Amino acid sequence: MTTTNDEIPDYINEQLNETLGIEETNDNYEPIYRIFGDDRIPISKAEGKLWKTRKDNAQTVMKDVSDAWDLTYQYFNSDQITIKDDGTFTFKGNKLRNNNTNSENLIWANNTGILPALYSQDPKVEITSNKINDEQSEKLATMLERVINTLFSKRVAPGLNLKNKARKAILNCCLTNRGIIKVGYNIKNEINEQAIRDINLISEQLQNAKDITTIKELEGKLQAIEEVINFAEPSGPYIKCVRPYDLFIDPNAEDQDGTDAKWIIEREWLPTEYLKAKFGKTNEDNQEVESIYKPGKVLPVNNQGLDNTFLENDDALTLSDGDENNYKDFGYENAEDYKKSCLTECFWVWDKTKRRVYLFSNNDWTYPLWVWNDPYELEEFFPYYILNFHENPTNTLCKGEVSYYLDQQNTINMINSQLQKMREFGFNHYLFDSNSGADIKDIQKWANGGQNIVSIKLPPNKKFEDIIFTGQVPYDKSQTLYDKQDLLRVVDMISGTDAATRSGEYKTNTTNLAIQTYVAGKSMRLDDKRDAIEIWLGRIGWAIAQLCLMNMDKEQVVKLIGENASQNWINLSSDEIVNVFSLRCIGGTTVKPTSDSKKQQALQMAQVIGQFASASPYTVIVMLQILERAFDEVVITQEDIELIKNSLLQQIQSQQIMQQQQANLASAEANEANTNADKNTIETAQIMSQLNGIPSEQQTQTPNNLING
Repeated sequence: MTTTNDEIPDYINEQLNETLGIEETNDNYEPIYRIFGDDRIPISKAEGKLWKTRKDNAQTVMKDVSDAWDLTYQYFNSDQITIKDDGTFTFKGNKLRNNNTNSENLIWANNTGILPALYSQDPKVEITSNKINDEQSEKLATMLERVINTLFSKRVAPGLNLKNKARKAILNCCLTNRGIIKVGYNIKNEINEQAIRDINLISEQLQNAKDITTIKELEGKLQAIEEVINFAEPSGPYIKCVRPYDLFIDPNAEDQDGTDAKWIIEREWLPTEYLKAKFGKTNEDNQEVESIYKPGKVLPVNNQGLDNTFLENDDALTLSDGDENNYKDFGYENAEDYKKSCLTECFWVWDKTKRRVYLFSNNDWTYPLWVWNDPYELEEFFPYYILNFHENPTNTLCKGEVSYYLDQQNTINMINSQLQKMREFGFNHYLFDSNSGADIKDIQKWANGGQNIVSIKLPPNKKFEDIIFTGQVPYDKSQTLYDKQDLLRVVDMISGTDAATRSGEYKTNTTNLAIQTYVAGKSMRLDDKRDAIEIWLGRIGWAIAQLCLMNMDKEQVVKLIGENASQNWINLSSDEIVNVFSLRCIGGTTVKPTSDSKKQQALQMAQVIGQFASASPYTVIVMLQILERAFDEVVITQEDIELIKNSLLQQIQSQQIMQQQQANLASAEANEANTNADKNTIETAQIMSQLNGIPSEQQTQTPNNLING
């Protein structure tokens, strides 16, 4: 009887293989890479561990700074009272204040006060063609400029609603020295149209279905399609504000904005159902879509609905094991609502070296959920635009300016707390003369205020104020201990603000020279921040311009700027865009154009420029552009300017024709006068020759004869 290979002992097989030179094979072998996406990108199994290590290192490096950010946000969000449903007030008892503080929040007052001075309205971008005398590129630059400015101000998709997001990022920068805007583009696809066609097809199949199994299968397909539609995003550019905590930059980079970084990682909590719909896999046995990740956290709820603090504080996100039976523990009425509220902690890895983007789930870094090859093809590669107001001489990351005056904030609130205690003592405590003979119970009835009329037996020759008085408050020591001016000066010095920024006023004895000095110092700090903001917004606008030129079709452009203004729209590659166009950000971020000061400046400039209108009529166009930027109600389009130019040209041509006609008329009159003069001279010579007997030719002295000699 022969023995099969399976019955041979392992050690004999190993010896035979070694003798014959056969390498041992493993039936459970797994490849060390996988192929991802339409581009068939190979991914090493070790790459996920590498990126997790890099993320952890970056998170450790920024630990001290992020702790300071935590404290700054706590101070900023710390309010004094909570209003109950019945309109009464209760004090909060957190670690930042107690029941007797009567505190003032300088962090909130300074930063909300300075924000309108830094950013009041959307800026304007100016796009210039680098090709000289190239009419096509100049027209395309004008169209692109209009598209970007329209997207900045438009509130609904595909608009960017820039103002709200930029103000939030600037406020974050004031608090943490880090304001982050992320740009992106949702590529136009046929998902919605195809999904609608599939739904119609399934509806017809449901009408013809005969058995329950087929109906359940079609209903499952219908639900899967609806999940895809629910997460479909409109085509076009988008921007989002990223929290300072959620961006991890290569620690070896020197620039705070990450320009020279080799990689940047963003943390984002994505809906688990969204990941399942977009990056799920189908089980071959039951044809159900399974998730290739694990749900991470669940939004907690209370009797008023979802807790709105979950985006501001990670602690508000309750850990979950993904068990649908636990939905009641989190305040949900059914398992379906629970599932739709599950979030998964994910990380977007932007690898500049390979120009590749990975999406990892924090629960499993073995392989990414998906991989893209440079999805946006931006000049800077990274879609993150980071605003910083100041630098650290030794470290890449630095704290916000608020972190440097929290001690002064605490001392000011300590003074307020002591003053509040003094007030409460003075309001509620009295001294009573026990030798006066008056009954203390009668005094207590009066002090408690329980009766409208209180009977008091005063001793003879005694007044009420002689037997009860307030006395001196025991806490009232040296008044210099309660002076907050030095503390406020330190706060103003660090933050670059003053009393006017906090909607306060200067002291009555402050001189005009001192006020001018304060304003000059404040303006210098504000101008520096405004410059940083305009450069930052200009970079964002340039990224949006690249994305639109590469991806936006003419139909979308027509919806934004109209048919006539978008006739020559074409799409360009990333290299062509960088070589052909340049962009700069102008105005809009400093003084609100509707302010009286801005209008007054515009009117004064228009008056000065108007003095040259007679010499150069084109100055009228400059005046109109100045007025347009100063007054919201003045809207001057490029077509209006072209009409004005044409009318000016017609006017100039009419003036030139009239001047030429006048010159011709004057020349004709002069010639006629010379002819008449010659005729008169000849006649006079003839008469004189007859009288004197001299030939008339010798008597004639016409102007022409004199000229010809």
